[in-house]
Amino acid sequence: MTAIGALIGLSLSILLIIRKLSPTYSLIIGAIVGGLLGGLSLNETVTVMTAGVKEVTPAVLRILTAGVLSGILIQTGATTVISNAIINKMGEKRVFMALALATMLLCAVGVFIDVAVITVAPVALSIGKRLNLSPSVLLIAMIGGGKCGNIISPNPNTIIAAGNFNADLSAVMFANILPAVIGLFFTVFVIVRLMPQTVKNKKTMMQTEDKEEERNLPSLRTSLIAPVVTIVLLALRPAAGINIDPLIALPVGGLCGAICMKQWKNILPSIEYGLQKMSVVAILLIGTGTIAGIIKNEEQFNKIKMLFAPQDWEADSPFCHGLIELNNIKFRVMFRMNEAAMSKLNFDWLAAQKDIIAMHYLQRPCGSGICQLVLVVFNLDYSITLVYYDPAKDRHYEISTPKEGALDSPVMLNMEFPDEEIDNSSLN
Repeated sequence: MTAIGALIGLSLSILLIIRKLSPTYSLIIGAIVGGLLGGLSLNETVTVMTAGVKEVTPAVLRILTAGVLSGILIQTGATTVISNAIINKMGEKRVFMALALATMLLCAVGVFIDVAVITVAPVALSIGKRLNLSPSVLLIAMIGGGKCGNIISPNPNTIIAAGNFNADLSAVMFANILPAVIGLFFTVFVIVRLMPQTVKNKKTMMQTEDKEEERNLPSLRTSLIAPVVTIVLLALRPAAGINIDPLIALPVGGLCGAICMKQWKNILPSIEYGLQKMSVVAILLIGTGTIAGIIKNEEQFNKIKMLFAPQDWEADSPFCHGLIELNNIKFRVMFRMNEAAMSKLNFDWLAAQKDIIAMHYLQRPCGSGICQLVLVVFNLDYSITLVYYDPAKDRHYEISTPKEGALDSPVMLNMEFPDEEIDNSSLN
């Protein structure tokens, strides 16, 4: 399947969305057109689309169960209480900072950004209604704060960076605090201010606020139970190695909050309300999965992955890499691209390069004896970089093919190592 077909399908989906067609149907139509133009039959296109939906199924389930937490927070008035407290404590001018900081702190302790946004979103929407703020600018503030938290958090990227530089993980996280803080301030004081911050339907917002104020609202202490329990459960993964999936943590936090707020009778209506709100997002994700299946050929990707049989596979971080073994020699293979682009590579070409590496490139003579292959990098332009290690001199060397090059060319087979060693930082 060609990348051009997938690109045309994605462009068509965007065009249909702009033309006010349902986003879900727009994505499905784009996926069908992209698959057919990419050379797939109709049955193959449906198969690829279905595989793409399977990839987003975990996210769909988490979104649906998040409806328990958001429904309880909204229907019990907890979001109103929390948002009022944020506004009263920090002032209306600091609302964006409060939301960005809250999402940043969640992500900094290891909570995934989508889960963090889902957790803070009910409070943000309540604030938006009270102050007549645009949901888009609220979302930008939360996403910006979440990304800043990711810089600090002990995620796979941070762990790999610490290992490559032989640094302590906590030291790397501490060094990232300053960039995270700079990013937080840039989000709040630059990006947010560039966006329209108010909505036109002010009358409706005020009516909604009036209805919320007429309810018997819970106390701030009990209102915080649901998000606090959720945060504690999610933080157990990075803090204690106890992995509680958001699929469990989000509804459990919501139910604990409802019990503490003595809202037993409102649990079922709140869950129904949350499901109704989240089902729209879940359906959109299914449409996204169909176009994602066309962009990423799952069958081809699995075929390539089985060819190399990598261990410790890391995907899209930002590149894909893993440890493989050929002729009892282990080395790392990296695809300098994400999995979607990786699935578009020519399988026969990759298989041929793997065989050539096994025959000629696992070890190369160097000045002090034999150098060992430690890394192979496949690039989007079909060039290849091989990195070798000289244990006698503790130095790394690399050789590379030109664009659309091959390792079986006489030039590559007879290429000698350069006199200068490579910068070790380029290996990271």
